[in-house]
Parts: sequence; structure tokens; C-alpha cells
Amino acid sequence: MKVLVCDTETTGLEEPIGVVEVAWIELIQEEGDWTLANSFSSLVKSPYPITCGAGGVNGIRDEDLVDAPTLEENWPVS
Repeated sequence: MKVLVCDTETTGLEEPIGVVEVAWIELIQEEGDWTLANSFSSLVKSPYPITCGAGGVNGIRDEDLVDAPTLEENWPVS
């Protein structure tokens, strides 16, 4: 069995909302044991500023995202 666990952090709870971090891990279960098969984590440059509340929760500031890729650069749609 394979399981993909995903998580995101955002700019806040009120619109407009942007993604500022994406992460996932892929777990594989074989003979009852779980093994980490793959993982990914990246900050994401959002077109919207991070609210004080969101920054207090996720610890991410707008300055942290200056050189980060956009969401589309992380997951190009073909």
C-alpha cells in the first residue's frame, strides 16, 4: 500500500489566500512495515502578503519568500 501525506501553509484565513509552503511524503507499507519512499518540501512565493496571524502560526514571513518559486513553478501543469 502507498500513502501520500500532504500539507500546506497559507497567507491566512481570509481571501485572497495564497500558498506559502507545500510539503508531502510518500509512505509505502510492505509486510506490515512503513517506509519513507519519497518527500518534497518547498517555500512558495505568493502574490498575496502573509497576515500577522498566519506568520505567527507558520513562522513564515514575506521576506522568506523573495527567492522562492511560485506554485506553478513547483507543479507545472502540462
